[in-house]
Amino acid sequence: MSPKQAARLRRLLEQLTPCTVQGGRACSKHVHTFGTQTFAKPGGRCLCSFAASGVHRAGMKSIHGSHFFATRFSSPAVLLLSAVCASPIGLATEPLPVEKLTTLPRIQSTGPLIYSADKQRVLLADAETLKWQATLGLPGWRGQFVLPRNKDLAYLTNSYWERAGQGKRTDFVEVWDVPTASPTGVRIDVPPRLALSGVDRTMAGLSADDRLLFLQNATPAASVTVVDTIANKFIAEIPIPGCFGIYPDAETSNKFMALCGDGRMVTVTVDAKRRGAKIERSAPIFNADEDPLFTASARDGNSLYFISYGGSVYDIDTSGAIATLVQKYSVVAGVAGGWKPTGEQLLAYAPEYKVMFALMFPDAKDGDHDNFAKEVWAVDVRTRRVLSRSTISNANGVAYGPLPTPALFMNDNEAKALVRYAVDPHAGYSVRTDKRLVVSVGMRLEVR
Repeated sequence: MSPKQAARLRRLLEQLTPCTVQGGRACSKHVHTFGTQTFAKPGGRCLCSFAASGVHRAGMKSIHGSHFFATRFSSPAVLLLSAVCASPIGLATEPLPVEKLTTLPRIQSTGPLIYSADKQRVLLADAETLKWQATLGLPGWRGQFVLPRNKDLAYLTNSYWERAGQGKRTDFVEVWDVPTASPTGVRIDVPPRLALSGVDRTMAGLSADDRLLFLQNATPAASVTVVDTIANKFIAEIPIPGCFGIYPDAETSNKFMALCGDGRMVTVTVDAKRRGAKIERSAPIFNADEDPLFTASARDGNSLYFISYGGSVYDIDTSGAIATLVQKYSVVAGVAGGWKPTGEQLLAYAPEYKVMFALMFPDAKDGDHDNFAKEVWAVDVRTRRVLSRSTISNANGVAYGPLPTPALFMNDNEAKALVRYAVDPHAGYSVRTDKRLVVSVGMRLEVR
């Protein structure tokens, strides 16, 4: 636009006054507006309309998302104004109010929290109201989170490189204060070998007394890093060749188990000086070729429960020097529909009821073990019976919370939501959708 045209346009705009237009009433026989503002020369016809919801006219054009038209006026000034209406500049509107962001000193929830993690953050929501509370983890966080008995703390592992994914690697454990959702300033450097397998509960765990933190390494050689949570320092690295996953003992503070590819379990006991460990191997418990196990487990005291790809539950006793298989039974035998277990964190356990919940998928074939579940089954581990089957929405992670009333928490991967399901102990521990928080979450869930 030339300086002369700009000057003429300014003079013309000074003469314009808003037309009085009701939604849907014709401004001229050429234009219909819908709750928009139109302009006209004093005493004249409407010249242009800025339509948020649409302007209709035969042959109307659209440029950069702004509707425009030319009336039957043919004066250069009117045509110039029509051009301005077509431009993305348009006429000035009222400025939007400035939003004020505030930071609360503490999370507002005083009850149990549901922790849900993906590969970028750990979300905290009130387990009762399902209202979002805070986020743990700094931008770029990739690691595990571990929750001690002290509900005010959380341990987050992290790994980063000097130049994005290149250069020197640094691994560490960071202690976070949950009520303020902020780091405490305690950082523990560990060998740069942490397994980067996505957020997985079996990749890190605390000892029975919370004094030791066990972290899975993979280089790809398997080993476990041991951290002293009292002195806040790395104390040992224990090789566990051919084995993976960390299952801390429920009673002995310096003991954990791991699953091995040959179908055995190793029991690792850290020595008194915490510099080495005694490692003992069990007899074969499962066949990794014929009936491989999911690494997810449920624990009740000294009993560890695993489920296989084929739908068999393995009840393993960990109280002794070595792990022993107590019993194995199928939950899908004789059930029509080709149902098999599926998911990543696919088991949850209600210890007060001795009921295990398993995510299930129909018409399953080889390779379907990580599909989104369509049902959750409640299994009584004492009678070895399936008590109920409930329809759910596309979950691959589940966690149990007793709360005032029992509930399951799952992620809905298609709706991008965290869902709470009410558990009915009087109806075979079947579940129904209770509350929903629309937020993208991962499969790693825990109630605390």
